Amino acid sequence: MRRKTLKRYLFGFVLVVAIAATTYLWQNRQQTLIDLQKDYLFAKTDAEREKVIDRLEEYYLNLSIPDSIHLHVNEKVGTLLETTEINVAEFSKENWDTTNVYELENQLKSLLKTAMIARARDEEQTFYALIELAKKMAKRVDEDTQADYWVSMVNEVSVFTNEKAASWLKIETASGLCYKYHAQPQHWEAGENFGSLGLQSSRNINDLRLRLDLMQRLQVILYYFRGMHDLSVAIADRSLTLADSIKYILRANGIAYQQAEALYEAGQINKALNLFQKVRKNSEKYHLIPSMSWYKIRALRFTADCYWQLGQYGEALSICDSVEQLQLTPDEEMQLHNTKGLIHRSLGNYETAELEYKKALKLAESANLNFNKIRFMNNLGFLYSLLTEHDRSLKYYYEAKKLLEEFTPDDFEHKINLIVNIAQVMVRQGRFESIDELITEAIYLSRLVNLPGKKADLLNTIGEFNLSLQKNQLAKNNFQEVLSISKNNGLIALGLIAQINLAESFIRLSKFASARKELIEANTIAMQINDAERITDSIAKLAKLEKSSGNLEKAIKTSKLLIPEIEKIFSHFNNENRMISFLQKIYDHLKEAVIYELQSGQAERAYALLDYAKGRSLKKANSFGNGHLESNSNAFHFNNIDKLKSRLTTDNLVIDYLVTDDTLYAFVLDHKELQVLRKSIKMDKLKALVQDYKKAINYTMTVFDPYDQNLVQSHFDSTSQLSQKLFENLFDWPELISRLKDSKYVYIIPDEFLYDLPFATLIENKRDKLTFLAQKTAIINLPSASFIQSADLEKSELSSKLKKILISADHEIPGAKDFEDFIMRLFPQAEVLTVNKLPFDKKDVLEKLNQGHDIYIFLGHGEANTQYPELSFIELTAKNIDSSVIEKIQITMDDLKELKWPGAEMVLLIGCETAGGKTYRGTGIAGLHQKFVSLGAKNVLASLWKIDARVAIPQIRSFIDYLLTDSDPIMALKKIQNNAIETFSKDEYYKFPHPYFWGSYILVTIEK
Repeated sequence: MRRKTLKRYLFGFVLVVAIAATTYLWQNRQQTLIDLQKDYLFAKTDAEREKVIDRLEEYYLNLSIPDSIHLHVNEKVGTLLETTEINVAEFSKENWDTTNVYELENQLKSLLKTAMIARARDEEQTFYALIELAKKMAKRVDEDTQADYWVSMVNEVSVFTNEKAASWLKIETASGLCYKYHAQPQHWEAGENFGSLGLQSSRNINDLRLRLDLMQRLQVILYYFRGMHDLSVAIADRSLTLADSIKYILRANGIAYQQAEALYEAGQINKALNLFQKVRKNSEKYHLIPSMSWYKIRALRFTADCYWQLGQYGEALSICDSVEQLQLTPDEEMQLHNTKGLIHRSLGNYETAELEYKKALKLAESANLNFNKIRFMNNLGFLYSLLTEHDRSLKYYYEAKKLLEEFTPDDFEHKINLIVNIAQVMVRQGRFESIDELITEAIYLSRLVNLPGKKADLLNTIGEFNLSLQKNQLAKNNFQEVLSISKNNGLIALGLIAQINLAESFIRLSKFASARKELIEANTIAMQINDAERITDSIAKLAKLEKSSGNLEKAIKTSKLLIPEIEKIFSHFNNENRMISFLQKIYDHLKEAVIYELQSGQAERAYALLDYAKGRSLKKANSFGNGHLESNSNAFHFNNIDKLKSRLTTDNLVIDYLVTDDTLYAFVLDHKELQVLRKSIKMDKLKALVQDYKKAINYTMTVFDPYDQNLVQSHFDSTSQLSQKLFENLFDWPELISRLKDSKYVYIIPDEFLYDLPFATLIENKRDKLTFLAQKTAIINLPSASFIQSADLEKSELSSKLKKILISADHEIPGAKDFEDFIMRLFPQAEVLTVNKLPFDKKDVLEKLNQGHDIYIFLGHGEANTQYPELSFIELTAKNIDSSVIEKIQITMDDLKELKWPGAEMVLLIGCETAGGKTYRGTGIAGLHQKFVSLGAKNVLASLWKIDARVAIPQIRSFIDYLLTDSDPIMALKKIQNNAIETFSKDEYYKFPHPYFWGSYILVTIEK
């Protein structure tokens, strides 16, 4: 009779709620979470944010739970009560695990659950027998873990009524079901309901561990499915505090791990990295706790992912190596191969990346894990698309899509990603016939995605793709849908991006009023939540809107608001490379502001702004001169034109380029005036011309092997034609041609793809004689006019033979040993790079470089990384003083950040591609040469392409000879170029002055 009474208690009839009411409550709870998300983002103080988290907890405690959830939990508890057989002896002291207190703790949990079953069934004798055992076990666990939790918990449980015991079982069952469903894309909402039900049932039962179990699962749902990363991270902070206070170590580590994942998903990689490292350390410290090894492996792999995202590839691979030493499951092993593939792909090690992806794919195929197969095929497809192997790329994309449709047809998110990837490859192939069909399919599938955040993100990607194809109306529709989803689901950050994108589509469609409405609202929200990037984006778009609607004066006024916001963002950067990367994002905004000033006739203000755009990330704010443009708040320093003129002598000329889609601007400055020249162009055609010229130069060596005199002449003629076309495009203004004749030095500050161009090799378009620019004037390459030397500082003491010189020369390179001997004879204080340590490594070599020499000469193999410039390197040869041990050590751009130079007068980088790297649109080529400049080198000579040592070394010897007589590196470079042009023109073998053999070197010379 008692059992039936208890069942009636457990399975009491729950009122059926009408469908309409259920729908209403569902909509209401969605709105409540959205309000919480907004309130948290708009909160100004920690106290306000804490109140929002209080309300979030109340939200779950008051959530209306569907009857089916109650019924499912009650049925599970009923089955548990009916089927559990209790054997008290199973928990007797002789069966305790005394070797691992955490295993004993798990036995205690099982014991307490069994006691709750006995109490709920009103089996008092069994219950009290179990409680007595639990008290002894709890004392042992608390003593060994130095916690103060289990003794008091058992004491509290010992006075439970049968009703309270049944409630505890309901909480524990709801927690188990929440764990089962919370990470499943198709069932996460059920998991959320089970979690909320467990919390509601725990109001009168003080089991803090069960409460924390539930909060961790809800934390995952918040960021992974609802896209509410901020709320997830915040509630994790509170849960962590509670977990630490009761020394629930496993749950504390789990909460920290999920919080790190939320930060990673939100793009806060540095914070995520720190947290993953903490999780890993805790996993190692408490390795005896079951499941900690899982957290350790996952945390390590995500640490590698974070380093990859941050571009720290050496650290990422080192972490992968440490993971590889652990006992991995097949799933963990394949994930590790995939991570290594991503890292090697970023390094440009495409063959290694391909091998790692294929290893991962093979493991997935062996285990028949279709989801992983799809993922790894997609990665292979992306790799081949990078390598422009489009057919192979499409092969893997189509295989992945077929597999997805066969085994997981409802995985619309990954299917859309695959479709967009396929469309992008087809665009690169010039196959536009199927693009519309693919995008239509992607949009259709996006409507089937039931996760608002994922759906909105996918639609935004499709919209941006449509914008790139000039399909502005379709893009508008995409962004409007994204904005609607974002507003209805509290996705503030994504909503801002969509709103600004929507405004862009409205501007293109000449719907200016609509664009204005969206931008004003976006700017207001961005200000409220202090989203600096969206603030700058919205201001730039508002200025563009004013210009497009014919209000140039207002466009200029609005664009002036950009600089204070950009300065706020720059103030948060400590890493020069990240500043440069960020500048690329906003460079178009600044270029447009320059054009507005030009169109209003304000050439000097336009030029000051252009110089700011190109030089801001390379120099500190106080290096820009004393002048400033007006601002409604702060005075931001720009290069003062009059001060810049004062640095120039009568034979100096500055040419600063600005490239837009349809116009080429040349800001021409001398000691007297600034003149702006312009001509109509097609940017794509000019870019293609530059690329063709570079390809022609790089092809030069091919025409000499095997030697064919006709081919040599034909190649020189075709290269010269390209060179003349470029000269015509870049210099052929009557005003500029006449000024070039009278200029001893020409400072050239390129823009966009022009940074890759060897200007000195361009040929003036004359019929009677080929005249290279290097024969007319000396060319100095600069990233910004801010670096131009003052006229009275042009001369240095480079001619002194008493300079401290450090040389590293690879004797395996033909002529390197003789060159080293030449330097040692010429300079009494020169020394060869040696290290007084054995064994020695890169750190020891860097310490040697830190000793403050006047001139550094590095002759060795070099290589530029055009995707990740921090990996560009030159190979230094170092010798141990007391032995014959010689090491070749690759010094990367990233390594150079460890140097603490007092400055250097000259750095000679004699190696392939030492002036190469990644071309940033506004700041030039990021690579070794730029890094040495930023470290304090006044003059850096480096090579744009692969060089022939047999030609290069004699040229550098001549360069040094000229320095000793004149001390002017600019004229020294011009002389060796002119000598080479004359020598090669007369040579019976070379026949012609091919730019490949003399035009590679560029000189960056700056004022410090």
